[in-house]
Amino acid sequence: LAVLAGVHSNMLDNIETDIMTKLHNFNLCAACWGDEYADAYALDVIMATEKCMATPMPMEDMMTEESMEEDFELDMEEKEGKLLVAKEKAMEKTDSFKLTKEDLMMYKDDMKSKISNFTCVMKELSFLTKDGEINGALFAHTEELDLLALPEAKEHVQFSSGNKAGADPVFLKKLSEELGDCAKVSDSFPKEILDKSPFMKKYGRMAMYAMCIKKVERRNCAKYLMAKMLERFGETVEAIGDMDKYDVANMKAKVLTHSANEIEMHIDQYFWGDMEM
Repeated sequence: LAVLAGVHSNMLDNIETDIMTKLHNFNLCAACWGDEYADAYALDVIMATEKCMATPMPMEDMMTEESMEEDFELDMEEKEGKLLVAKEKAMEKTDSFKLTKEDLMMYKDDMKSKISNFTCVMKELSFLTKDGEINGALFAHTEELDLLALPEAKEHVQFSSGNKAGADPVFLKKLSEELGDCAKVSDSFPKEILDKSPFMKKYGRMAMYAMCIKKVERRNCAKYLMAKMLERFGETVEAIGDMDKYDVANMKAKVLTHSANEIEMHIDQYFWGDMEM
């Protein structure tokens, strides 16, 4: 009993993986842009979420959803049949659970609610325009980025944050260009492919853009932190050819990782990885 109690206690003390991931991502944001920016950004997301959840779906969105309904039903009809047949075969020896059409429709309604609220939040945070279009101008490179060294220019730069990534015009130009590429890729994705699915026809470009800007921001912040860490340990990090200092830092980190032997990797994984002894 004591052993079981100890195991149960440890399970209660464990931090869930999702929470740990959020902590890592928040700390990455804070280390990259500064604590004040990270706190303000998190608060903006919370406030936008609360506002959108309390706001009924706009009439134009409801009309769009209704116009999609018939196409969606046609698209789902074949999938429903296949899912029901597959589930019945898998569960033919038990009556504990059966997938029904009502289950699928409930799932569809749940997804529509999530997507509607997510779209609303993206509009509130200006990632999308009020018309639901990708706001490519949000991260557009401006002359202010090139003049960031001047004190009077800092107040005009969205990501300016003390002496961190927002104070480096090289980093900001790199980030703005790559975020701009996200808008270009999502805008140029072939329409005929998106039109094959009612969902992708309406939300495909937004979904691609949303995932792209998140990956770009986190990837570049990670490169920024790698550069700073290497410099603190006495490593020179400078641009080489077409590679800026942040790409060079990423390359140096990869070389150091791959040049380590198994013993070094084992020790490193214990202290800085997810490995348990």
